[in-house]
Amino acid sequence: MSFRPLAYMAGNTTPLFLGLIEHLLSGPWKGAECFTFVIGDLFHYRQALQQKTDPRIRLVYQHETLNPWRRPRTPDWKKLAGLEKKYGAPTLRRYITAQRIIDGLSESRKAAYLQAYLEYFDKLWQETRPDLLLTGGADSLPFFAAQEVFKRNGSMLLAVIPSRITGRFHVVDNELEQIPELRETADSLSADPPSQEELALARSMREAYTRKRVRPSYYGLGPRIKTLPSPLKMLSSQWRRHKYQDWYFDAPLGSYIRNSFRVRGRLPFQRLEMRRLSEPLPPDGRFFYYPLHFEPEFSIDILGSNVRDQLQLLRRISSAMPARTLLCVKEHPNMSPGSRPLGFYRELARLGNIRLLDHKTDGYDIISRCRGVVTISGTTGFEALFYGKPVLLLGRAFYDQFTEGVLRAAGYEEIAAGLQKIKEGMSFDPASLDRFVVSLYRRSYPGAYEHTIPGIHDPSNVSAIAAGISAEWQFRNARKELLHAGR
Repeated sequence: MSFRPLAYMAGNTTPLFLGLIEHLLSGPWKGAECFTFVIGDLFHYRQALQQKTDPRIRLVYQHETLNPWRRPRTPDWKKLAGLEKKYGAPTLRRYITAQRIIDGLSESRKAAYLQAYLEYFDKLWQETRPDLLLTGGADSLPFFAAQEVFKRNGSMLLAVIPSRITGRFHVVDNELEQIPELRETADSLSADPPSQEELALARSMREAYTRKRVRPSYYGLGPRIKTLPSPLKMLSSQWRRHKYQDWYFDAPLGSYIRNSFRVRGRLPFQRLEMRRLSEPLPPDGRFFYYPLHFEPEFSIDILGSNVRDQLQLLRRISSAMPARTLLCVKEHPNMSPGSRPLGFYRELARLGNIRLLDHKTDGYDIISRCRGVVTISGTTGFEALFYGKPVLLLGRAFYDQFTEGVLRAAGYEEIAAGLQKIKEGMSFDPASLDRFVVSLYRRSYPGAYEHTIPGIHDPSNVSAIAAGISAEWQFRNARKELLHAGR
């Protein structure tokens, strides 16, 4: 069957995507007329020019014709209004305002940035009219803008994201859209029960989360200090952008340097403040656990944008707490001292029913002893389910489909009701989570999709990912035909 796919990628995963495209063209998608591959940075574009072998691959360097940072600082408001109306104004405007990497820009400059990407992808769709848009699970404005433009023009979206099951991946529309058909897959287990192999996998995952420490709970101060912003890093970054014409991400130089000095200047004070205010874990276990989110991050900027201010959120949770209960709060292991505003931890300590834990306290010990976990969209909520602990979810997460152990709070007024329900004894059998894990397994495909994993570029892994993408494409087409026939 002849069709026109288009891929869009930037960064370290670009070489993997080129290998996937060539593999798809040599096998399941050999009928494709042309495979357009839009690359967002010059370094990987030049690399792809040297590596590509299939003449049907058309490489496009995005910023050869688009540099949103050198656009006029004020958008054409009339044209932008038309684009927003066509491609979903509220959603896209929320994406751009949540991109904290450009917080130093004025609102009009942000709007000009949004207009530049909408115009670019609108023109790209008019030129290529692809049947399919293939991307990685990137969480920045350009990817969201591309996905909205192509989706609303009728293109199928396939975004590859890693799975929580080691060595597997999922294919979604974008990271705002949760794993498709996950609830339907879970419901189908009553008619098609899990096999012994699937149940064994689920049990092994449960044991891994409760016994083996799936991820480290504390990364140490040294690595965290290395991640702090610095003028030297900014100058190095500016040099790289100039050398490779890489304008995919940018930030005002002056604001970045000011922020780096501000963060490093308050680092020693916050280390002392955290040491002074931290308290031991309550012995009786009559507490809820809120793990602070890393900031800035997609998990709260987009998936939980209505509760983006964590200090304000914790004030609301504090006022909604049931009587004679505590809320234990622990800093994110990757959040370096100095990164949050001065006084953040003091404000928390002033709330009488909030206890700030030492950042070295093992998160799994906290989970095992708490009544339940409160989180915006963090992985800690998923980990808590394996301990049989209920979760009050304030944003969106892939595990919100597990309704036996997850309560959704759509607004602040629902937080108190959720906390009270958990306090009164909401519980579930952790073994019931096995069925949810099986549904995750069935809606995933074999293949490693983390660019930090050794062997990700091995032909066998590339072949596995390509097979999964092709299978998902066939699944979506079959479902579309069934829906069309049902009409």
